[in-house]
Amino acid sequence: MDRDTFEKIMGKDLPLETNKDCEIFLGLQIMRKYDPTAGIEGANHDEVYSVDVEDLLDAPITEEDAIQLNKLGWIIHETDCMYHFV
Repeated sequence: MDRDTFEKIMGKDLPLETNKDCEIFLGLQIMRKYDPTAGIEGANHDEVYSVDVEDLLDAPITEEDAIQLNKLGWIIHETDCMYHFV
């Protein structure tokens, strides 16, 4: 998948999938499929940061998994990494 397609998917207003499982944990599991070292790379008061977008694109991430990350509430941060509000 190219960057433009990924950004379009991540920018769509898709319904959030909230359930008994942790959306952050489920998103990290998806990202670990493409980067086995993916984890929480940093955190602020109400945000966690993970892998760089390029790492996912280089793997390459599938459209289905990109859609799922969006539905789980993951967002592309201005620093070009994936992040999620806590």
